[in-house]
Amino acid sequence: MKKYLLDLNRTMDLQLFADNPEGDNPETGGEGTGGGSQEKTYTQAEIDEIKASWEREQQGRLQQAKNEAMTEAERLASLSEEERVKEQLKKLQEENEQYKTKEQQSALEKEAVKCLEAENLPASLVNIVIGKDAETTKTNIAAFKETYNQAVQQAVEARLAGKTPDLGGKKVTTEKDEIASQFSSALKGGY
Repeated sequence: MKKYLLDLNRTMDLQLFADNPEGDNPETGGEGTGGGSQEKTYTQAEIDEIKASWEREQQGRLQQAKNEAMTEAERLASLSEEERVKEQLKKLQEENEQYKTKEQQSALEKEAVKCLEAENLPASLVNIVIGKDAETTKTNIAAFKETYNQAVQQAVEARLAGKTPDLGGKKVTTEKDEIASQFSSALKGGY
């Protein structure tokens, strides 16, 4: 098998599958017969410039964060001990509120998923039906389910509407059709 692959590699023109079949160098401005849009190639100088620009941007962000931290530290240092404790307490209370809000949102999502599953609706709809509280969420789920069921019912009725299917070239007749034809022929006097 290895020998076959080696022989195959020798006989194949691999340049045929290359992006630039004429061998033109894209950096010199030569164009191949590819006809499609080519990826931009960068020279080492361009890469160095992009890298330097990114590094300057990161240094600026780092310096800004450092300055903000220093300003905050100076502000806290100028406060009395009691004011510092109040400031820290305020920060902790804000963080606590954020955590509580996230926990409530998580619990609400779990409850919404349970309600969706109980209503035989996909759990992926949780972000669509979730509300500010459990009651709003349940109302949204009920409204969505009603709309969803109506749409499904309309689609089913649209598919079922139409003519009676033929069976092997013969029209399929129902008992109702047979009675109607017998009645009409009896009225005509041919029964």
